[in-house]
Amino acid sequence: MRASACAASRGRTRFTASLREALRGFVGAEQYRTHFPAQKIYPAFDAEVVQEMALLSFEIDSARFFKHTEDMLRACIDAEQFLVQAVTGAAVMLGDWWASDRLNYRAVELGSERLQDLVYDIADQRLLLGHGPSNPHKIMLTMASNSRHTLGLAVMGEIFHWHGWNVVAGPTLENDAIPQRLQEEWVDVLGLSLADDRDIEATREMIQACRVHSRNQQLWVMVGGPQAFLRPHLASEVMADAACSHAGQAQAMALARVRQIATQLIRATENRG
Repeated sequence: MRASACAASRGRTRFTASLREALRGFVGAEQYRTHFPAQKIYPAFDAEVVQEMALLSFEIDSARFFKHTEDMLRACIDAEQFLVQAVTGAAVMLGDWWASDRLNYRAVELGSERLQDLVYDIADQRLLLGHGPSNPHKIMLTMASNSRHTLGLAVMGEIFHWHGWNVVAGPTLENDAIPQRLQEEWVDVLGLSLADDRDIEATREMIQACRVHSRNQQLWVMVGGPQAFLRPHLASEVMADAACSHAGQAQAMALARVRQIATQLIRATENRG
């Protein structure tokens, strides 16, 4: 697996063993344990194993990180399970350490880039094995203007792709081009990631515009990201159809919805005949 291209440029900062030991006592494992019951997922990995993955992600030398993740991949049921639980769990830990001032931004940025490299490496391997789109459903994924990291969206995109969706990337929410894109091409589902509560109002206005201009007048809109955990009524706040806490749940909900719409259209056509 490849190391982060940005690792060398940030290699001047040293993260000592004492810092890693200090972080082991904060939040990480306990946060992981509480994170997944809230999502109604049974964790496939021990919290300490995922915490070690998070701790190794910002080491200057990436060798131990990739060795650790390779061992985890061999032990899990499938790559989707690894992305939804291990990668997401490690990202949650990095975010918690950053939010509580126990880890600086450069370390979090390096760790996030390593995790994202890992997502793309796994995706590349699946492509070599012949996995790819196999159905006509299309989803557009985009993130809010105040979001800085694309890791969550990358995981989401890969999960949908593995389940046969045609995945297209959209501009950020600050860009008025999203309604125009939806007017120009058919999209079954629009997925939006929100990390900052400053994007709530802009997201609501953008969703309203998308419904007006979309070629697909039954466009299904779902929202996710950190705000989906922090705001239990996020979907109604932004006038979306659903809020999803993780990629696996989002894919299952979206697929069920597009199939329901297709069935309704078939029945309507039959009734007219």
